[in-house]
Amino acid sequence: MNNSIVGSGCDLTNKNESYKKWTSPDLSLQKPVKIKSLSELIGVFKTTSSKLIHRTGLPDFLWQRSFYDHVIRNERSLYKIRKYIRYNPLKWYIDKNNPMYL
Repeated sequence: MNNSIVGSGCDLTNKNESYKKWTSPDLSLQKPVKIKSLSELIGVFKTTSSKLIHRTGLPDFLWQRSFYDHVIRNERSLYKIRKYIRYNPLKWYIDKNNPMYL
């Protein structure tokens, strides 16, 4: 599947063309945020990017609800993670929680 919108869980590229005309906001005008943890950083990123994406005309955009953080400590761990990222989408067709194969 060619999903050009990261985190959406579905291909919305043809749903609304307004995202192509979107320009980046002036981030220098925004108030700085003090981040205390990786979890908080991910939360701020998801919240901020969701607001910006919704403004572009993609109201159906959703992030996956939670995430799994892991420190990569060696080459073997890195290899396993890369392998998972590369091959996991091939297994979606057998996932009972993904009946539409998204």
